[in-house]
Amino acid sequence: MDTNLDRRQREIDLDAQLGSHLARLRERAGLKQEDVALQLGFTRTVISKLEHGQRKLYAMEIPDYARALQVSPSVLFSTIERISTEYDSSK
Repeated sequence: MDTNLDRRQREIDLDAQLGSHLARLRERAGLKQEDVALQLGFTRTVISKLEHGQRKLYAMEIPDYARALQVSPSVLFSTIERISTEYDSSK
């Protein structure tokens, strides 16, 4: 049975995995956290929290975030889907 605690742990795990992927994409683009923050109108702290899974990436932010990372929004959506599917199949 899926409890609220199980769902919360799943969210934490997925946020952390997505954050790690965002950091890899940023590094691949040759960008610093400050660069991404400036493009998005965020602080560097917000980008750091996203990359460490301490803040959620909201659906409405995905297109702008993808543009800042120089990738298509579909890359981020497919990453979210892949991470979710892998997580679910491991449980």
